[in-house]
Amino acid sequence: MKLKKILEATGIGSLQKKYAKVLDDIQKELQKFKETKGTPENKTHVTNLKKLNAEKTKIADAIDNKVSGMYRNAEWDGKDD
Repeated sequence: MKLKKILEATGIGSLQKKYAKVLDDIQKELQKFKETKGTPENKTHVTNLKKLNAEKTKIADAIDNKVSGMYRNAEWDGKDD
């Protein structure tokens, strides 16, 4: 039981790191988008931002699923620690 909790927590941690990296990539891409506004290169950045946003959404959903399922089978033994 303890090992399962550790693995789930590790999974959430790695997902959070991926989420933070995607957010950082979005910020960088937005900066490039602003710098190239009005040029043909701008469309490339829009496409990249759409891909990053889709990835961000998938990771956020995975984190939500992990967190919501963490203590699904937890039982209270009636004692306070």
